[in-house]
Amino acid sequence: MMMIIIIIIREVTANRPDIIIKNKKEKTCTLIDVAIPADRNVQKEAEKRLKYKSLCIETQRMWNLKCTIIPIVIGATGSVTRSLRKNLEAIPGKHSIDSLQKTAILGKSHIIRKVLQCEIQEIHTIENDTEIDPPTYKEVSDIISKLRRNKAPGTENISAELVKHGGYMLNIECMT
Repeated sequence: MMMIIIIIIREVTANRPDIIIKNKKEKTCTLIDVAIPADRNVQKEAEKRLKYKSLCIETQRMWNLKCTIIPIVIGATGSVTRSLRKNLEAIPGKHSIDSLQKTAILGKSHIIRKVLQCEIQEIHTIENDTEIDPPTYKEVSDIISKLRRNKAPGTENISAELVKHGGYMLNIECMT
């Protein structure tokens, strides 16, 4: 995947969508922004469209292309909006909501697993470069139970509540 940053003359606050599809033959440009918020914030599509509206206008003006904005919003536990299927149909290729939901959940658990492994490695002392055993279910559960509620999520937007309510399957996924 190639990273494209749109350079414009006028000031636009949101100028880095996640994916840009520029079709020179059809003279279209599609700005795709992906979000995986907490489930209570899944209704972010209008916010995403508004965020990139000025960029879309500038893109149309500079490149003389018809520009569309496609928000892809999937909740952290897999919840989706009613319009997700329609939004996916507007993107070239074949896309499955099920596979996107699975990717969202497993991607979050992968991040949580890395954080937990770092915390567990701090607990264990490494002597003579011996290998550390993977965390046990009890270790993962203990660390998760110590997470404080009502704190701002980190850079990956994973809240403590989301991790705590992930249940048994999230704990198991964090161990692997």
